[in-house]
Amino acid sequence: MARRASRTSFGLVPRSPLVDLLKPRARGFTIVELLIVVVVIAILAAITIVAYTGIQNRAHDSSVKNDLRQLTTKVEAYRAEFGAAPRGDAVLGTLGLKVSRASYGDLTLSSSSDSSNILYCSPAANTQTYAWIARSKSGTIWFQGTAGTGTFVYSAADTTELCANAGITVTGSTSDRSWGQLTDTWASWL
Repeated sequence: MARRASRTSFGLVPRSPLVDLLKPRARGFTIVELLIVVVVIAILAAITIVAYTGIQNRAHDSSVKNDLRQLTTKVEAYRAEFGAAPRGDAVLGTLGLKVSRASYGDLTLSSSSDSSNILYCSPAANTQTYAWIARSKSGTIWFQGTAGTGTFVYSAADTTELCANAGITVTGSTSDRSWGQLTDTWASWL
């Protein structure tokens, strides 16, 4: 491209190439460029959603584990004072128990349509033993009690199996167990 010259008092002076750059041009993005931008944004969004879900799951797990520690502390205080673990909803109601309800997921038994998310096992045959069992929204099942602390894979058909997975042997009697939430209704003691 030949440079144009402009006339000044000094004679002909070549025009600067910068002047051509400052001229407005009718130029836009091509379809390919726009598609690349859309794909990059979609990839970043997917990464963000996966990371956020992982952070949420860890937060729910931490909340449930903290709740189980606090519940265990209250049961241990009761056990120290009365010589036995508390049994039944009425006694549990006197302990001032609280949980972070939003962090719990459903724990549905295969032998029933009932679902819960936290279970307290305290057998009549051995008043010194107990266990709390809870399912986090992440899907992890946690337990804490006299048999220790841990997690297990859930495949229980009934609460007898569920308590056994946490190291507590209970009979078929439902008086050995208290649900923290049964079929979407929270117990009054939580």
